[in-house]
Amino acid sequence: FVALVPILARSAASLTAEGGMALFNYAAKLVELPLGVAITVLSVAVFPLLSHAFARGQETGPLLRSSFRWVLAVSVGLMVSLFVFRRLFAELAFGWGRMTSADLDRLSVLFGIGLLSLPFQGLAGMLMAVFNAKRDTAAPFRVNAVGALLFFPLALAFAFPLSGGVRGVMAAQVVVFMGTCALQSWLLARRHGIGLSS
Repeated sequence: FVALVPILARSAASLTAEGGMALFNYAAKLVELPLGVAITVLSVAVFPLLSHAFARGQETGPLLRSSFRWVLAVSVGLMVSLFVFRRLFAELAFGWGRMTSADLDRLSVLFGIGLLSLPFQGLAGMLMAVFNAKRDTAAPFRVNAVGALLFFPLALAFAFPLSGGVRGVMAAQVVVFMGTCALQSWLLARRHGIGLSS
């Protein structure tokens, strides 16, 4: 269901102005690069350690705290630095082709909006690792299913009635990632007594 959101986002972007889907696709790839290279690898790396600790009834507090701190530090650090240099990053990635300066400007705006989702996607990935280590796959499944189902109508509302166009689709994606992260955090605290605040 998490993988459905970008696919639905591209579908919604294709309904906007000409070239909207291509620009959205490029911006999404720019966001996925730091997410895949530096952020989600942390939750993949910590998952076996958490599974082992939970299975043996060992104390997991220090590991959880350090894991969430690292995810937050890396994702916020990347978000801020890439946001400051978003135009340069977009130009380095796609400016060598036939993309005009105006299109690069539009791409950097979309990229900047998408970057706001990095901390939430990173935290959601770590929350999902904790759920899975606890052998609770139902909770994240339901949360991600709700997020995927709500995304498309939200994207259309942001893109058309609110006149956001392709920027509205990217903003809707950020809102969905924020919402799924918050809901996963709430469910983890309620079902397993593990709160992000602690």
